[in-house]
Parts: sequence; structure tokens; C-alpha cells
Amino acid sequence: MEKCDVAIIGSGIGGLICGSYLAKAGLKIIVVEQHDKVGGYCTSFKRNGYRFDVGVHYLGGIKKGSLSKIFKELDIKDTIKFKQFNPTDKLVMPNNTIYIKNNIDETVQGFKRAFSRDTKDINKFFKFILDPNFLEIYSKTKKMNFLEFLNEYFKNKELKATLEALLGIGNVGLSANNASAISSILLFREFIADPGWYPKGGIQNIPDTLAKIIINNKGDVILSTKVVEILTKNGEAEGVVLDNGTKIKAKKIVSNVDVTQTFKKLLKINTKQKQLCDELRISPSFFSVYLGLKDKFKEVINNSATIWSFSTYNISNCYSDLRKIINPEEEIQYLLCVFPFLHDKITYNKPTMQILIPAPFESLNLWNGYRNYLMDKLIKKAEEIIPSLGTYVESKINATPYTFYHYTLNRNGAAYGWASTPYIIRKSLFSNRTSIKNLFLASHWTTGGLSHGGIPQVSAIGRKTARLIMEEFGLEWKHKLSVIL
Repeated sequence: MEKCDVAIIGSGIGGLICGSYLAKAGLKIIVVEQHDKVGGYCTSFKRNGYRFDVGVHYLGGIKKGSLSKIFKELDIKDTIKFKQFNPTDKLVMPNNTIYIKNNIDETVQGFKRAFSRDTKDINKFFKFILDPNFLEIYSKTKKMNFLEFLNEYFKNKELKATLEALLGIGNVGLSANNASAISSILLFREFIADPGWYPKGGIQNIPDTLAKIIINNKGDVILSTKVVEILTKNGEAEGVVLDNGTKIKAKKIVSNVDVTQTFKKLLKINTKQKQLCDELRISPSFFSVYLGLKDKFKEVINNSATIWSFSTYNISNCYSDLRKIINPEEEIQYLLCVFPFLHDKITYNKPTMQILIPAPFESLNLWNGYRNYLMDKLIKKAEEIIPSLGTYVESKINATPYTFYHYTLNRNGAAYGWASTPYIIRKSLFSNRTSIKNLFLASHWTTGGLSHGGIPQVSAIGRKTARLIMEEFGLEWKHKLSVIL
């Protein structure tokens, strides 16, 4: 039987951040990952000579946000070289187009040009969400949904829909009347105030660098291996069993995987969290198309912005019902287009593009029957933004919610863990420290009063878990308590 101080199940960013802090503190860490690479959704892959990012298209908060502080604490702020591109996002709505710039003042001016009659309201809105006193923001909005929050500032329905479009689908996966206001505000602070950072060497460089911290501090990262059981004795976690039969005895266990897997499959004892797994709402998944393009495509795109395209101001209509959108008569109302090769032309030496829409889990037979049809329909829709796109395509593949499920074992291929509703966000129903002694959580399935989706938020979750574990080992936590902007 192998032995370690802390065994971490899954190598998503939360687990790697947690493991990096603990390894640097001198603890023996073993990370076990079912995939053949670390990172979860924050990874890259190669197909047919092209390189693609799985889900993360860029990061916010690298210069002055939570990630800046975390990377500095882990001594990797200068190890991973980031480039900030500009503009970062192009939001195409039916009646206007707005660019998100890496200068917040220019972004705000863009909103005011598009909605000139709402200048005062726009100023008040951005002043509030960027207030340095985050506790004041939290106290005022913790019980609100995003629509309620928007209604306090705006009457203009098109302006509210534009703000909902930017955050709701692509970054929260919920409509404004379902999404937590505080979760949405946090995303604004990361992705509006300090947006558009892309790592040299590609997205995969981030988890690889974190894994190296663990390995260089005498830890282990075991790939292509599943944890099949969390061992317990007298109601306390004491180790894990791998699918090859190996047992690892650990003083502490960190689950960085879906809590449904943790409490209903890996644990063989009843817990109060087990029933909660079926009671809470999960975030949606996505259907993603990855395109390898001809070199001439480099002449087509004149800036590196991620494109968000909406055909309607009724954003709730954009949450795709598979049976509806496979209808030839039904128009796709929304899509997201990402161009990673424009951010790192050395690593991505051939042009690539990703197209995404939110998608339900549905049945496997239905997805297998229509995935290629839907892929071609998305490419055709994208030609409204990029004329003749189809003529540049050399390679095309797609990923359904089932693909994302197999990639991470996230229930129903969920993109953000639990849905960021006001109820789930403000309740610590799945806190970093669980009801099982020595068992901790560090993924986007952890809830703790703020937000749990996106790399900055899940990194903060992993950091908090590391602090709690170090306290139990009697080790000094040398950093400031908070990493919130």
C-alpha cells in the first residue's frame, strides 16, 4: 500500500491549485487523474495536425485579479507567460455591436455609445460592480438574481439583454432570472476589468505548470487511472482504491471531481450530501465544433476577439433544446466563436476555430444521430459572421455533452458544476470541508457563498481547501486570507 499526506482525486484546476500549495508546504501529494493529461476542461488536444482548446478560451484577472495573487503565491507568475490581446470580445446583437477592450474605460465608453440614452445608468452600474469594497457589493446582492440586479439600474430591455448575453450563456450558463447576481458580478470583475489573457504555450501550459510544482516537490501525478473507492474507517476517510487495485493510504483526501461521483459512487457509506446530489440544479453542458482551417483563413479575421453572436434580445430562447434546433426550419439564436491560433501563433501554427452553443444531455442515440448534422448547421450559421467559412475548413470534429462527460466525468457533461443560482451560491451545501472527517472538496462542485464556475473562482476554491488542510496539519498559512478582487 502506498502512503501520502494528501491524495487528490482528479486533476482539474481546483485540485492542482490545492495540491501545489500543499506540496510547496512540504506535504507528500499524490494526484490521480482518469484522463491521460491534467487540467479537466482547462486542457488542449491535437487532431489531424491541428491543436484545439477543450473549453477555456482565455483568462481574466491575471494582472490584478485573484489569479494574479494565486500565481504570485505559488511563484509561477513569471513562469507562465501571458499575453493580453485587444479587443477581447465582440458582442454582436441584433441592433448593435459592442467590443470588450482590455481598458475598462474604453469598454464602458463602448456601452455608452451603443446606448447613449442610458449613459448615467451605465456609469452607476459599472461604478458599483467595480467598487473595491467587495463586502459592500456582497451584502447588497447576495440574495438577488442577476435580472433583479439589472432591474435596479436599467429600464432599457435591449441593454439588459446585452449584459445578460455577455455573461449568462457563455460564462454562467443561465438566464438572468436564474443566475446569481453575485456570481455574475464576480465574472464582470474578472472578465471586464482585466480580460483577455492567454498563456504562451497554450491553455495546457497552465495545468502542466501546476502539475510540475507537485512533482518537483516530491509528489506524484498518476494519469489514465481512476479512483474507484474512497476508503473509510469509523466514518473517517483514510485512503483511496485505484482501478488497477492499488490502495493509497492518505491522511487527507481531496475530491476534485463531480460530487455525485464522490458521494454516490466512491464513498460506500451514507452521508448528508448524498441526497443533496439529486436535489440541486446542475449547470448546462455544451455542443462544441472544432475546425481546422486553411492557412488563407489567417487573412479573413482582422482581430482576435471572441465573437458572441445573438439573433434575438430574448436571451432565454438561446438555451438550446436539441429536439428543436435539429429541426431544419428552426434558426440557431446564438453561438460563440473562438480563435485560439490568434493568441499564440507559435503554439497554434495552423488556424483553428471553435464554435459553441449550450446543449442538453438528452439521449445518446439522439446525439449520435444528429451531431454531424448540427455541426454543419452551426458552421452554416457562423457564415453569417464569417462569409464562406465552409470553404476554409480542412478538418472538423465535434463534442457533445456525452463527450464532455467522458472527458471529466462531470454529471451530464456539466460545464460549471452546480448551476450558479442564488440559492446554491449563498448556501454552503457542499463546502470545502465535508461531513466526513479528512475528506475535502476543491472543484466547481464546491459551494461557499460566492461563485464556483470559471478558472479564477475554482482556483480560489482550491486555495481555500489547501489552507484548511494546512491548518489541520498544524502548518502556517503565510498568505493573506482573501483573493477576491
